[in-house]
Amino acid sequence: MAEEAQDEASKTEEPTPRKLEEARKKGQVAGSREVNHFFMMLALTFIIGALGIPMMHQTLAMLKPYVTQPDMVEVSGLAFEQQMQELMANFAMVLMLPILLAVIAVFAPNVVQNKWVFTTEQMKPKFDKISPMKGANRLFGMKAIVEFIKNILKLTIIGVAIVLVVLPFTDQFVLLTNAGLPESLEFARHLALRMLIAATIILFLFGIIDFIYQRFMLMKQLRMTKQELKDEYKQQEGDPHIKAKVKQLRRERARKRMMANVPKADVIITNPTHYAIALEYDPDNMKAPRLTAKGVDAVAKRIRESAEKHKVPIVRNPPLARILFDTTDVDEEIPYEHYQAVAKIIGYVYKLKGKTPKKKPESKSTNPFKNIKVQKK
Repeated sequence: MAEEAQDEASKTEEPTPRKLEEARKKGQVAGSREVNHFFMMLALTFIIGALGIPMMHQTLAMLKPYVTQPDMVEVSGLAFEQQMQELMANFAMVLMLPILLAVIAVFAPNVVQNKWVFTTEQMKPKFDKISPMKGANRLFGMKAIVEFIKNILKLTIIGVAIVLVVLPFTDQFVLLTNAGLPESLEFARHLALRMLIAATIILFLFGIIDFIYQRFMLMKQLRMTKQELKDEYKQQEGDPHIKAKVKQLRRERARKRMMANVPKADVIITNPTHYAIALEYDPDNMKAPRLTAKGVDAVAKRIRESAEKHKVPIVRNPPLARILFDTTDVDEEIPYEHYQAVAKIIGYVYKLKGKTPKKKPESKSTNPFKNIKVQKK
């Protein structure tokens, strides 16, 4: 008991949507029996109030020949059997609508309270259901005491309401001794209908209050500890340490791919020590140079070292290196506003290498890379 109390005290967090969904699949949902009672009472009230007289007239019409003219009823085997089948079919037609309303009243509470939940989880055999300790707890526990008090209160209120409904008609009870059967039946139906309406209203109020209480108790039962919350987050989102490791591996792989592009670059633009930008330009396939690698500090140093090792020209231009680092991502072409500055550097590099890019047809385009001409320094 002490361990259970301690466990309950540690459950301070509200249940997550996933926890609620798992509980729903197991059939653990907020449900009030008072809502069930309300729908059953509502169906009974409607049957007596709206269908009572038509059903009574139809029933009397079906039975009238057997009461007023019993000598006309065939009692031979086949004829009697046919009459009974016809009578039962007529009774079924009369009772079809009340039975349909009763079926709706059975399933409607589940739909209204929980948007229809069907699960076989509650049907599975469990040791808790046959455990004497658990059984005693169900009989004498707090939940059982609350249910007992609630039922006593409900019956008391309904009883008082029925007495208040019947009291104004006590004087008419004496007159019923001289009234005929139809008048007595109509009076009884009218009085029963008033009592049913009063009981239905009370059950409706009890149903709302009890549903709120049952939902509160369910949410309290499904509360989670901080550790359970962390474990669920790890299951859904993954372990933060693993995610950080994966991100680190992705960054390292991206950096390796980027460093592999440095030997293929045409020029490295530096700060000269803090920034390094690698540019590649293929006049036949590119409209403008593409940034293939970039880095600051340690990464910039590695880019410069790789460039020196593979004899890639390094050009010092601090303003251009910083602005390209800020405005251009890896594998993107340089922005249009930096075409002129980069074109001069590309032309200078081509001159150092003794290369002359293939000329493009003359065009009115303002792109300086369309036809880079090697100019003497």
